Amino acid sequence: MPTTLELTITGMAQGGTGVARSAGKVVFVAGALPHERVLAQITQEAAAYMRGHVLEVYEPAPERVEPRLPQADHLLWQHIAYPAQLQFKQTILREQVQKLARLAEPPIAPMLPATPIWHYRNTARLHLAGNHPDTLQIGYYAAGTQQVRDLPADPTLLPAMNAALHGMRIAIEDVLEQAEPLPSSVLLRGSAVGGYVVAALLDLPRPARVHRRFAVRWQGFVPALAGVALAPDEPVTLHEELGGITFTLSPFSFFQTNTAQAEVLLGVIQRMLKPHAGMTLLDAYCGVGAFALPLARHVRQVLAIEQDAQAVQDGQENAAINGITNVRFSTGAVEAVLPTLRPALDAAILDPPRRGCDARVLAALLERKPHRIVYVACHPGVLARDLAILLEGGYRLIEVQPIDMFPHTPHIECVALLEWA
Repeated sequence: MPTTLELTITGMAQGGTGVARSAGKVVFVAGALPHERVLAQITQEAAAYMRGHVLEVYEPAPERVEPRLPQADHLLWQHIAYPAQLQFKQTILREQVQKLARLAEPPIAPMLPATPIWHYRNTARLHLAGNHPDTLQIGYYAAGTQQVRDLPADPTLLPAMNAALHGMRIAIEDVLEQAEPLPSSVLLRGSAVGGYVVAALLDLPRPARVHRRFAVRWQGFVPALAGVALAPDEPVTLHEELGGITFTLSPFSFFQTNTAQAEVLLGVIQRMLKPHAGMTLLDAYCGVGAFALPLARHVRQVLAIEQDAQAVQDGQENAAINGITNVRFSTGAVEAVLPTLRPALDAAILDPPRRGCDARVLAALLERKPHRIVYVACHPGVLARDLAILLEGGYRLIEVQPIDMFPHTPHIECVALLEWA
């Protein structure tokens, strides 16, 4: 296998790597942009492809900019000017839907950009390593490893979360001096509406008084740190607002990571659904009810399904707090619960995890035939795969609306509207 190759990049692949060809093989090059000539370090070779990363850029593309946080593996596209990021995502989405859903001209709307493009993330899981203040490392794992890459600050996090990260470095010295084991990771959750943070210490070998002292000391350094949980069942919560609904969340319940763009996403879903007072709406993979609760005021009833029992509990409590009585939560896998639901479905929201919908979920929808399906996806290829099944079953694809939820990364969020034909 050659160690390095000089390549001309011809495209951008799903996943965010540049694409070139050499010796009859496709070469995926991390950090490269279309139309660039680069020197690439090859790290993997298979029968039909190679993978590598940029060592040197001989001819940079006009879209290339200086990265804000060099070597940050979670910001793979920070070297790309933001307008070009949007265009690349649009192109990747179109290519995936054309190829996998077998649509020559898919109805893809222009990408909705993020505002702001920095300091937007409300959730972070940070890992810790080292047993001395001089060797302490707090940050994310380097790509493909469990090696912690130290991160003094993260420009994608809400400001209060960066303040909490800074204060943690100072406060944790007491734990190190007592020779007590560190938590392997810390979960930070920020409230965009409240401007504060809560935290949870994860995988703590044996919580001791020194860890409680650390939590108190940490809060003393960071006024915006509202609570620190040392165990999953500790009553630490934060408040967020979405669609006019106030949500009380545990640190572990899933919520949209970019609160500002979640408002945009909710608006797109509502526009596509065209909710009305007589509608029975299915919200599959509903989480804490981030879509179900704001939409409930516009429909007759919402049938919400979620496998995570803690998220369902949060959703039920938030429904009660907001005086919402027409959302019925069911705990369980969507493929198990959906076939048992009795009411006829007028419309459905699908917001599955990254792997997409279980085939049994799609089969159940094709049997129930709701007039509209709104499918929220974070992976264009998976969306296109599931669209192909629904289209073959009798649905028509009306629109795909991409929304940039994660600037400076190759992640693509999109919403597809299907109608029964």
